[in-house]
Amino acid sequence: MNYLKSIIKRDPQVCFTQINADEIVILNPVNENFYHLNESAVDLWLSLDTPKKILELAHVLAKKYDGHSEDYQHDVQEWIEDSIEKGLLITMDNTSK
Repeated sequence: MNYLKSIIKRDPQVCFTQINADEIVILNPVNENFYHLNESAVDLWLSLDTPKKILELAHVLAKKYDGHSEDYQHDVQEWIEDSIEKGLLITMDNTSK
């Protein structure tokens, strides 16, 4: 699915703990799975304190790694799709899960 125009946010059901600056562990209580985020995913996850669009999330990585937002858009799209499948993120139009 193309989430380019969607507003993405953390699923409020998940719990997470930041272990250090570049490590987060997330628990999805629905499927009882734990997930470990890498450094880039940690940056994206933490930036979702407020819901964002894909381009805004790509900008987070572009700013950190001195690139252009468009360069990171595909990677962010894939991360969002994977995280939605795992039940970690939702779109604003799908908040009634």
